[in-house]
Amino acid sequence: MMGTVDASLQSHAKAAGKSLSRDVSHCILFYSVGEILRRTVPGHQPYAIHFKVWQRRWTRYYELCSAIGSPI
Repeated sequence: MMGTVDASLQSHAKAAGKSLSRDVSHCILFYSVGEILRRTVPGHQPYAIHFKVWQRRWTRYYELCSAIGSPI
């Protein structure tokens, strides 16, 4: 499911002369799916929010995803 996203991220990182953590695509997936469900299913709390994934490990990535805006 994330193959196209991963390939694009890796391509852009390589073009910029950077390496990219595998965590980036995982964060994009967690954020996007969580936000779509939160907005679609009344009362839904995304997994990453419920289990405080963003606060424990991926705070920087959450800030980047939320700054970019809505996945919808």
